[in-house]
Amino acid sequence: MASPRSSTTLCLICGLEKHEVGKLHCFPSVLERSRLWQEKMNIVFTGHILRHLRICSNHFTEDQYLNRINWRLRQDAVPTLQPANQIHKPETSTSCNLHVVRFG
Repeated sequence: MASPRSSTTLCLICGLEKHEVGKLHCFPSVLERSRLWQEKMNIVFTGHILRHLRICSNHFTEDQYLNRINWRLRQDAVPTLQPANQIHKPETSTSCNLHVVRFG
């Protein structure tokens, strides 16, 4: 079983590695913002290490970035793009109580 830190190199949603995407973004440290990201990505999380998980730049629209050159997100950015054929359930889901669920 992989350690929770090993998931920092993969996108939680699609499983792409850091070298395959523009940027892997950390979940916000503010709980309400983090919950909004979870809601938008259909994630139910009951653990305590969410800050170690990442969502790649493929799940953010252009208008969510301040600067696409250095991949800096706006402070109020929220991921909204979720390719239907790219849902990935990482190995760490059992150890950190993470569930990716699909609605609809």
